[in-house]
Amino acid sequence: MAPKPTATPDAGRDARPPRRESPDARRVVVLQLAFIGDMVFTTAMLDALREHWPGARITVVGRPVALEVLDEHPAVDDVVPYDKQRADRGLRGLLRVARAIRARRPEVLFGVSRSARTTALAALSGAPLRIGFDGPGQRLVYGRTVPRADADRTFVERPLGLLAAAGIEPRPRPARLVVGDRRRAQARARLAAAGWDGRPLVAIAPGANYATKRWPERHVATLLDGLLAGGRLRPALYGGPAERELIARLSAARPGVLDRGDLGLADAMAEISIASVFVGGDTGPLQIARALGVPAVLLAGPTDPSRLSDGRPLEVLTLGLDCQPCSAGGDDRCPLGHHRCLEDLAPDRVLEAVVRVAESR
Repeated sequence: MAPKPTATPDAGRDARPPRRESPDARRVVVLQLAFIGDMVFTTAMLDALREHWPGARITVVGRPVALEVLDEHPAVDDVVPYDKQRADRGLRGLLRVARAIRARRPEVLFGVSRSARTTALAALSGAPLRIGFDGPGQRLVYGRTVPRADADRTFVERPLGLLAAAGIEPRPRPARLVVGDRRRAQARARLAAAGWDGRPLVAIAPGANYATKRWPERHVATLLDGLLAGGRLRPALYGGPAERELIARLSAARPGVLDRGDLGLADAMAEISIASVFVGGDTGPLQIARALGVPAVLLAGPTDPSRLSDGRPLEVLTLGLDCQPCSAGGDDRCPLGHHRCLEDLAPDRVLEAVVRVAESR
């Protein structure tokens, strides 16, 4: 069932040592207020919750754009959008979302993102059992906490790590997204209307939230030229509002490149699901592609690609410099001032990997 936001959202800590048996939960709320990629990583946890509590009503609270990836996800019954940068800014917005959560009468709540807003919503949720990551002040809100252990866990393993506090065995599993047949057919029709001739599609995301995770524009241009010259694969560019100008510039100079920069996330996700290969940095679109089972080529820059491991194959292109990795999530500037990790990642090497991965599918 596709999750359905509710239009009208207004519709304690246990003092004893926490018990580790699993409650018979019927109403579960998951707070994930971070980025799109983080929501994708959390889907492994959602699948585990659905497997353990097949009859529970599972609600996810998150950013509106991040919640789009949960359309059609079978583990999700309901979503509560929290537009913390716009419509829900400030205390009034936080209280509105808290009322929406309380209206769902959660029996168990998981705080996946570790932020002040997450902690506040957990405290206001009314859930008798609240589970979150350990940290300063967290035990005042969460009845059960677990160490986040960032250095020892992949991005998919971190949310799964919360499950043990609810008595659920957090067995390894990959992130998973779902695009149904109807949306996939609509995606094919949109691409055909845009000029796609049915050749294997190469989905490319040239952008990133942080500058140090972006492959230089000139390298993207060279890769596109190589794909067009080869003639066997059809490149398509994807991104959010911040990348529209870049995508328009790259595609305008190359008529064979499909400009898909004006799509919403759900439609872009549906198109990516039919690609033969995805190319990009450590970004939300890459995580979406992998969770859809699309073979991916990662242009590894400042972050640690081993943190993306979830059992699915991933072609990692890295220079293996002494300074790599240098950041957990990327930065606006290279701390050494040269950005060699992506500046020196040659387009010819990327082209070879893309062709090889696409043709092996």
